[in-house]
Amino acid sequence: MVVSDLSLFSAVASGLDASYAGLQQVEQAVATGKDVVEPSDNPAAFNEAELLNTSESAVANDAALATQVQTACKQRAAPCSRQRR
Repeated sequence: MVVSDLSLFSAVASGLDASYAGLQQVEQAVATGKDVVEPSDNPAAFNEAELLNTSESAVANDAALATQVQTACKQRAAPCSRQRR
């Protein structure tokens, strides 16, 4: 069976496209430091990362609120402690 030039070229071009796509994924992973950049890379890992990011954000908000409450309590307690002396 003889392979036509067009068939050979198509096969080589398809292989190069696949290699280039793989190279782009590796470059993106190296550049960002992340193995999973898009949901299609690994849906389960991406969802877990999103959940952890959301949890981290909630914890940061709680810490900021706690700091504000502590500051407000200290400001309100300061006048009372001055009066007792």
